[in-house]
Amino acid sequence: MPPVSRNRLPKDADGFPIPPRSPGQTYVIANGLGRIVSFDMPLDPLVRFLTPQMGRPVFDSTGLTGKYDFTLTYTLDSVPVANAAQRANESAIVLPIFAALDKQLGLNLEPGKRLIDIFVIDHYEKTPVEN
Repeated sequence: MPPVSRNRLPKDADGFPIPPRSPGQTYVIANGLGRIVSFDMPLDPLVRFLTPQMGRPVFDSTGLTGKYDFTLTYTLDSVPVANAAQRANESAIVLPIFAALDKQLGLNLEPGKRLIDIFVIDHYEKTPVEN
């Protein structure tokens, strides 16, 4: 691994910074692609990342409880796949995030229904409170 300067990480062939190998998860966007690099982490942070991507809650139903190392590379919705693929390393699999989950990590997103608790505030009044 090349030496790390004080403020910059070395970059791989796709233009992504190479994070230090310590427990945690890194989310990076470069050259029209997104990348998630995870070291020694459970799936929960990935699930939390996917919820806003889907626009609805995502739940982990895998039953996997371990900690994992993985790298997930995907195209961004606003960038056509062909353009992103031209910028990526030729050996990389460049797919939309949901296809990349299946192809690169073997994880499938399946639609389903589940009851969730929602707290709704339909009205409030500001009442002065003594200090």
